[in-house]
Amino acid sequence: MQIQQISNSNNQTFQGRVAIVGDLSAQPAKLVRKAAENLKTRFKNTDYDLFIKQDYKNNRLELIVAREKDFEKTNKIRGKATISTLETNPDVLDTASDYARVNYENQVDAKKIIKPDFKEKCSEFFKKLGNKLFEIMTDED
Repeated sequence: MQIQQISNSNNQTFQGRVAIVGDLSAQPAKLVRKAAENLKTRFKNTDYDLFIKQDYKNNRLELIVAREKDFEKTNKIRGKATISTLETNPDVLDTASDYARVNYENQVDAKKIIKPDFKEKCSEFFKKLGNKLFEIMTDED
């Protein structure tokens, strides 16, 4: 008798990635190439991605940490850090990406703390409903 192996589908593997949005000029592209391997390993096992975008108006490089599906949406959680496009040290890019990642994770944690779960919402709703029904039934008018 053979027993088929059952895989555990509860273990999620995350595939965070580093993406460049738009075109980068020469100096930022060189900087990103130098720091590419470190950035890839930092975001490899995460459920969010790092987006690198150049702001030509302000001469800045924006590092945005968000989920891919939420990147274009303005009201979703995102961590952000900016550095100068004149920067030449790839360690600055690593530090800025860490800052953006921590900023994103803090926002996610804050949302988890503030957001009540379903049980709390239901108990609050039925408490209010019970109070209203009690007021209606005891109204003597």
